[in-house]
Amino acid sequence: MKNPWQNYFKTFPVLVILLGANLGTLSLANDATNYPETRMDSPAPQSATAPAYTYRANLTKVYDADSWRADVDLGFNTWRRNEPLRLYGIDAPEIKRSTSKGITGHDVKHGFDCRDIMLGLLGLSPEDYPRKAKFIDINPPVPVIIETIKDKQGKYGRMLAIIHKGGVNLNEKLLQSGCARVEFYEG
Repeated sequence: MKNPWQNYFKTFPVLVILLGANLGTLSLANDATNYPETRMDSPAPQSATAPAYTYRANLTKVYDADSWRADVDLGFNTWRRNEPLRLYGIDAPEIKRSTSKGITGHDVKHGFDCRDIMLGLLGLSPEDYPRKAKFIDINPPVPVIIETIKDKQGKYGRMLAIIHKGGVNLNEKLLQSGCARVEFYEG
């Protein structure tokens, strides 16, 4: 009786060689130097502050100036919906009073002012949104580019991100506006 695996093992090395050759041409076709506009998910150099990945996203909700929710496009028609984001490297004023943390009513007002500034940086009119609401739905969602930091999440489960709108780094703009201070949460 003939072994059914006999033909498989004779053709297996040929398949490996052909598959290897095809994978080589695929990697050339996906090379970022050939098609830079299509490589939104290419890894960046790894360092303490270098972004790991870049994604298209739609901002859908805002809490305070540095806390957002977004639908993140992972590519290949795959999305992470309602993903919590924390702006990387900055800390903006809170919008919730906390006597134990020393956050006063004045601090909360400043937090709402900073959230309004961030809405303006996104091209939105703060007057179109309720001032004292904790989470604000953004409708229609605002398309942005986000860079994640080592795809880690912060201490509250939020993805650490740098947000870009129209080629402008909004994390830096928020710092320049005086509405944030430099602070790093590594998760």
